[in-house]
Amino acid sequence: MRVALLPSAYAPAVGGVEELTSRLAHRLLDSGDDVEVWTIRHPPVLPEDDEVDRVRVRRFLLPMPRMSARALVSFPRESRRALATLVAAAEEFRPDVVHVQCFSANGAYAMPLANRLRVPLVVTLQGEAVMDDMDIYDRSLALRLALTRAGRKAAAVTACSRFVLEDAEARFGLAPGRGRVIPNGVELAEGVTAEPLSLPFER
Repeated sequence: MRVALLPSAYAPAVGGVEELTSRLAHRLLDSGDDVEVWTIRHPPVLPEDDEVDRVRVRRFLLPMPRMSARALVSFPRESRRALATLVAAAEEFRPDVVHVQCFSANGAYAMPLANRLRVPLVVTLQGEAVMDDMDIYDRSLALRLALTRAGRKAAAVTACSRFVLEDAEARFGLAPGRGRVIPNGVELAEGVTAEPLSLPFER
């Protein structure tokens, strides 16, 4: 398969979604699949086209509506230009599936992209709306509507935990039974066995 992974951030940024996407990309490559990572170009000085540890990484400017008259006037033109750059990448790579990791502007643009390409869209929720320290999902109507629509239109929706999945059902209208919990995996060193973990807040 040819898989386009669309995380909200990627190396050189450091974090959970970046590490998860990197490991997923390498596992797919090692299995014989073709993989590219398409992510948000932040900061804008990062190269548009890059290679990070065997993985081709393309970075895109993906604007979202901002609350100012000038920004609202310019947004339609900027968003069309952004989608066109994604379409150009897709015409070159020809993905069989578009997989969003951690929904943000990446997810908002992935929906029309997958629709235009007529390929399945997979959305994986990583708790972005739960651990939203900037309240972006409360402040951005566009992002809320995009996530709600993605939950209805995607070929598959997964969440890293039951809590995250239930939050998507309660706050973003994801139909019960529509999503599936797939916990993030861990790679154990050879010869190491997993042991039960007792967390301080468990009773």
